[in-house]
Amino acid sequence: MEDAAQIKNFPTWQFADGSRLEGAQPLAVLGQKLDAVCHDIPPAAHAGYSFGRSCRVVVSSVSLYHHFSTSKTSFCNFGESFNCDIVNRSSYSMLAGVPVALIGVIGIS
Repeated sequence: MEDAAQIKNFPTWQFADGSRLEGAQPLAVLGQKLDAVCHDIPPAAHAGYSFGRSCRVVVSSVSLYHHFSTSKTSFCNFGESFNCDIVNRSSYSMLAGVPVALIGVIGIS
């Protein structure tokens, strides 16, 4: 917990190389820091990341398809206590009129 005692401002960004930034930072600055860290990632990890990214695109795409589908589906129906199909077609699946699944597809791609 000694790291927590060193935090003076929020947010505090601490990176694997030991450097840190305090306070709100532009995304460009954070992107440069993360890009520098990502060059040390082994190729096998990049392949795993790409596979995971592809899986997220597929899941978001299927969710988007089911969001606009008019037929009853059981894509994510695990009983009465857990049914994300209901949420996927409700107003909670939209952000400023845009389906959250579409935001996921665009954000991941």
